[in-house]
Amino acid sequence: MKFTRFLVLLLAMFGMHCASDSPTSSNSGPDNPDNPNPPESYSHTERTGSAAVDFLSDTDFTSLTLEVDYVDGFKPTPQAISALQQFLEAHLNKPDGITINLDEPIPSSGKDTLTVQDVVGMENQYRSTFTDGTDLGVYMIITDGIYTKENVLGFAYYNTSVAIMEERIRQISGGFGEPSTSVVEESVIKHELGHLLGLVNNGTPAIADHHDEEHGAHCTNEECLMYYAVQSAGFMSNLLGSSAPGLDDNCIQDLKANGGK
Repeated sequence: MKFTRFLVLLLAMFGMHCASDSPTSSNSGPDNPDNPNPPESYSHTERTGSAAVDFLSDTDFTSLTLEVDYVDGFKPTPQAISALQQFLEAHLNKPDGITINLDEPIPSSGKDTLTVQDVVGMENQYRSTFTDGTDLGVYMIITDGIYTKENVLGFAYYNTSVAIMEERIRQISGGFGEPSTSVVEESVIKHELGHLLGLVNNGTPAIADHHDEEHGAHCTNEECLMYYAVQSAGFMSNLLGSSAPGLDDNCIQDLKANGGK
């Protein structure tokens, strides 16, 4: 199917880097003594997936605010942001609303190659949205530069933080015979947010047997957004007009059982 082969392109050929295999997805997150969290506040430097219930349920947090910072010249497409809004509203119980704030552009780091610590440093400098009362604060940074593993398109690195490697996305999309940039952005962004929601079996328990343990926090269903794909021959000619994949029934049921909808 078209989106299966499209996901093969994203995850296998271009190497999406996810929370489960991120070098920073430890219990306490990367060493970050200068994180600007306000004193006595909600901790935003915990393990990826550990805040799954906070995202999904309305028990402690009835609203969510997502700050999106992007390097000047690498603004995400409106289609990808709109798709993200729909994705969050479809799966999160937030009766007081979900807000995505696309901030003013931020300066480039000036580096051609970025490490996780480089991204953390940029978050420390520019993040201004934190959890406040019953509003859960979330952060996304969209960067220029290429990750140290050049095929990585995005990664989740804290309980409320994700990074999207926009320059790399643009290198492999939008041209003749390539998928649209907005579809690649949407797929990468929603996949990484899926890891913040605890998928698969990494903060949100797997109800059915669909956890691909061999590939970390991923789904065994090759049609699912959270699938870790392997390279498949002949998919390039089927990418044009493809849409981003969605969560399969097992992942949706997991989210519902953990407080989502």
